[in-house]
Amino acid sequence: MSIQTVVTDANIRINLIHAQALELLGRLDGYAFVIVDQVEEEITRSEHLSKRPSCGARSTGPGCAARR
Repeated sequence: MSIQTVVTDANIRINLIHAQALELLGRLDGYAFVIVDQVEEEITRSEHLSKRPSCGARSTGPGCAARR
């Protein structure tokens, strides 16, 4: 099965973080979700840190996604 790469913006990530549902991205088979540096900077701002999963923005583990 081929893997589709999906580049997500900060809005999607922030909404999922606040809904405590970021791990849903890791459950979608066949997709690799990535972010660019600017998105990582935005989602790691202090107002989002308290809701961010412990995996951090750079992790590729379950519920997380790779950074490009």
